[in-house]
Amino acid sequence: MNNISTLLIDGLRSHNIPVPYRTTNSNGFMRWGENNEYWAVGVGDGYSYGNWKNGSKYLIFPNNRTKLTQQEKEAFEEDTTREHVKEIE
Repeated sequence: MNNISTLLIDGLRSHNIPVPYRTTNSNGFMRWGENNEYWAVGVGDGYSYGNWKNGSKYLIFPNNRTKLTQQEKEAFEEDTTREHVKEIE
């Protein structure tokens, strides 16, 4: 298995997303599953993850935080290598 944090594994399991055995990685963006339908990317000290096929998107952070701080939003939006996940609230 890839070196995936227990925080991300907990988040995936809480939304019935399979934990990847093998991923395709590009600029910190992980994809796996049939047709790479599942994805995850690090955001600050947490993760954004989901399923592009059904449009689901989730966030998970330590201490049960579920939203980005204003500073994290600004930093995330400035990261042009992650334009494909900027829609996160």
